Amino acid sequence: MKAVEQGPAGAVEALAALWELSSDRLAVMTAAERERVIPHGRVPWTARRGLRRMLEHEWEHFRELSRRLA
Repeated sequence: MKAVEQGPAGAVEALAALWELSSDRLAVMTAAERERVIPHGRVPWTARRGLRRMLEHEWEHFRELSRRLA
C-alpha cells in the first residue's frame, strides 16, 4: 500500500508501476492461493477472476486515456 500511495504522479508511470506490483504479487502466488475460492457477495472470488479483473481494469484505463488523447 505504501508503494501505491507514494507512486509516480504521471498516468503512464502509475500504470507501469501498478503492473509491476501486480506482476510481483502474481509471481509469488502459491498453488493454494490460486485454488482458493473466497465468498465475496453473490459471486465468489478466485485468483482467476482477480487476474481477469486486473487485466480488464487496465484495459479500461487504456481506453479512457486513448479517448482523452484523441
